[in-house]
Amino acid sequence: MRSAGLVLAAALSLVPGVGGAQSAGQEVEALVGRLSEAETVQTAELLGMCGGVYSAFAVFSETRMPERSREYKAMGNGALTAGAYLLYREHRHRTREVRPVSDFMPQVRGRAETAAAETLAAFSAEDFDTPQEKLSACFKMVELQDFLVAAMQDEFARR
Repeated sequence: MRSAGLVLAAALSLVPGVGGAQSAGQEVEALVGRLSEAETVQTAELLGMCGGVYSAFAVFSETRMPERSREYKAMGNGALTAGAYLLYREHRHRTREVRPVSDFMPQVRGRAETAAAETLAAFSAEDFDTPQEKLSACFKMVELQDFLVAAMQDEFARR
């Protein structure tokens, strides 16, 4: 299996440029078709981890920077949604079975809860470098995250 960095690079290479000829749904299908099932799950779990990191930053900045806290909370929700949608599309690609996106949320949310607890524990121990490193890594996922959320919204708006 490829490392998380290589999986992320492969996933990001498939995020469309502005004005791509394919629909967002076709782009997501290409993404899950290019990655193995394990790599797709790993990418979704990275998005889940980011959801937890954003959630921890939302809690940490709540009193000092309430607007930033709301932004982190929204980013966390987006990361969870993107991760669940990616798993949904992978499952649909592999099995041709359509299940609700919500069926895939527990797997992503579980990773988010672990990451949030680890990040908050680091803050409590006055370790600010580790959370900042995780946040920086998650910012690298924002383009993929936003693409997946937009693709999901597009897919379900057409139903």
